Amino acid sequence: MNHIVLTIAFASFGALVAAGCQSTGDRAADASSAGGGSSAGSGASDVPRVVAGLVEQHCDGQRKKDVAALERLWAEEFVFVNPRGQVLSKADRLENIRSGKTAFKSLTCNQVKTHSYGSDWAVTTCRAILEGQYSGQEGSGDYRCTFFWAQPHGRWQLAGLQMTQIGK
Repeated sequence: MNHIVLTIAFASFGALVAAGCQSTGDRAADASSAGGGSSAGSGASDVPRVVAGLVEQHCDGQRKKDVAALERLWAEEFVFVNPRGQVLSKADRLENIRSGKTAFKSLTCNQVKTHSYGSDWAVTTCRAILEGQYSGQEGSGDYRCTFFWAQPHGRWQLAGLQMTQIGK
């Protein structure tokens, strides 16, 4: 099931790329509506700003092991492809955080760029520099991350995340 959701997300992403996009390299100054806000009243031009705030909320939740915040931020259908290529569900990820199998001594996200596709889909890329572990295994290093954002239930949530280690 997770593979189907990820395949659909990537296929949708490809179709949306053909339709055109907007992008920004700026981080959000105001993320107060992020994660719980609706698309009503906000145009596509606001999407990169709002989503950049969500990236910061995601990184902050990871640093603080804030399971409640991450549970709200991640869609029920959330799919995570970790740096070793393993596919994990929302339940898998939350359990890893609860148990301490996924934990960070430090986590910095920079080079954040968001591309919006209309008012309800966005893709963010960033560089993550971390010291810690994923699924109980060493995971320190520099990574390129791709976030897939959507509004499956009227509010922005993370539908998918893929991480690739940057070569040394």
